[in-house]
Amino acid sequence: MLSLALLPFALAVWQWQRGQERAATLAQFDQAARQGTLALAELPLDAYPGWQPVWLRGQVVGAVILLNNVYRGDQPGVRVLQAMRLVDNSAVLVERGWLPAARVAEPVPPLAGELAGRWVPLPQHFTLPGAVRGVVGRVDDLDTVELATRLGVPLRQGIVALDRVEPPLLALPSRPPFTPQRHYAYALQWLLLGFCLCAAAIVLWRRRHD
Repeated sequence: MLSLALLPFALAVWQWQRGQERAATLAQFDQAARQGTLALAELPLDAYPGWQPVWLRGQVVGAVILLNNVYRGDQPGVRVLQAMRLVDNSAVLVERGWLPAARVAEPVPPLAGELAGRWVPLPQHFTLPGAVRGVVGRVDDLDTVELATRLGVPLRQGIVALDRVEPPLLALPSRPPFTPQRHYAYALQWLLLGFCLCAAAIVLWRRRHD
């Protein structure tokens, strides 16, 4: 039982570390906003998206991708993504905005001119067996390897979430929606449970040896 009582302490440490990771991500987001807007085409091809404000100019080269199971509040919908080729002959996925599930058939306006947004990591989706993974139409997960092959040019990591979206599209917040406090609260709960189990184990041990 004493061994079992130690398990909550390990889980408490894990949740605390998760909270620290979340806090570091939010701090990186806030710091990036203070750096000013960068030209995405001037950044190295292997650069990793760090929430930087960026601008880009290019040509649409990919079909519209509708990424399923994305919620805006409690309303289900899709993220509307499309690839653009930049002036340095690389490509990047641009997030056009969000559509509620009931309006996915509505046409979206074309991309044109100079665009600005946040360069953010690719969405990580939890998928079940039978989920659709692809690069065209409505999908449950993105296949970036297949997309780069189809485009025939290097595909930059991450996506650019546009600052401005046009109807019928709606904006999604670019700031990560998670909060470190939730993980800290879980860590405290596991810690308290661990103390309770340790106390119970000590009481049982004393009774057996009295």
